[in-house]
Amino acid sequence: MLEEKVTPHQGAVAEFPHQSDGAVLRRRDVADIARFAVDHDLVVVTDEIYSELTYEGDRVSVAAMPGMRERTIFLNGFSKTWAMTGFRIGFSCASPVLTEAMMKIHQYTMMCAPILSQKAAMEALRNGQADMVFMRNEYLRRRNFICGS
Repeated sequence: MLEEKVTPHQGAVAEFPHQSDGAVLRRRDVADIARFAVDHDLVVVTDEIYSELTYEGDRVSVAAMPGMRERTIFLNGFSKTWAMTGFRIGFSCASPVLTEAMMKIHQYTMMCAPILSQKAAMEALRNGQADMVFMRNEYLRRRNFICGS
């Protein structure tokens, strides 16, 4: 069954409440997921961007289940609940170890361009005008060749 599918490098993501019908996992289903994660030493990523848009019944986060605090990456944001889609702001909650690993990726992919790219761009602006003109003319030559001009 599911145990056969677990490998050291495997994971899954689910979103509940579900967009946008408000379907939620029952407490016992969330508890089963939590037990499975604990039994197999898995990390669970839970996207709870719609968590406040639960229309009926109770909603429970897998992060609140026994043994899940240190093994859950909880993702949420402001775009759905507070209709702030254009603001592009969200947050995560995770153990310090998981947060540190996430920050290593985030700081170089989300916050700004890598230093190397910034320095290359500065050099292009300062000293690359002739190269840009040369390449623009080369692209024009290639275009004209293809178009038969």
